[in-house]
Amino acid sequence: MDFPPTRLPPGAAGRSGFVRVEVRRSDGRVVALTNPILVR
Repeated sequence: MDFPPTRLPPGAAGRSGFVRVEVRRSDGRVVALTNPILVR
């Protein structure tokens, strides 16, 4: 993935294993995503 770095609140990737990220798209819109965290 080539998403730019995002600001995450403390513990965002914690208990649920999911994290909410905001991605600024090329057209200027900000999209909120909930992505599963892949843990190796």
